[in-house]
Amino acid sequence: MPNESDMFIEYLFTMDDGKVLNYKINFSRPWTDILVQSDYPVWTELDFKQCGNCPLNPEEYSHCPVAIDAKEIFLGFKEILSSSVANVRVITPEREYFKRCDAQTGLRALIGFVMATSQCPILSKMRGMAHYHLPFASIDEIVFRV
Repeated sequence: MPNESDMFIEYLFTMDDGKVLNYKINFSRPWTDILVQSDYPVWTELDFKQCGNCPLNPEEYSHCPVAIDAKEIFLGFKEILSSSVANVRVITPEREYFKRCDAQTGLRALIGFVMATSQCPILSKMRGMAHYHLPFASIDEIVFRV
């Protein structure tokens, strides 16, 4: 298996109106890079809607790691209806996947990967599954993998 810092998964959304959204997500995103940036929306701040089980202290961590990682993705989809149809292509280190589906199906797969590979102390426990990311997995496939 390649070094985690060299591993990427790429999601390409081609909407029916021709708009293309491309996200190349690194498995390993350093926390220090996040802390030096200050131009994030208020909803990314840790104390905005901090999860009940989040162990991070807002006095030490200004922003939610998942929100920081997902910010650009959410902003890219802000004017796209969840039911809009897209061709979604996913490129992993081992193979490629393709599915014609609604935007929310592709977005669910992408955000799931981002959450599992974030620096969130709770969700990062799913990092092992992210190494074998299966976009568009059915509930049976998810249960089997867990």
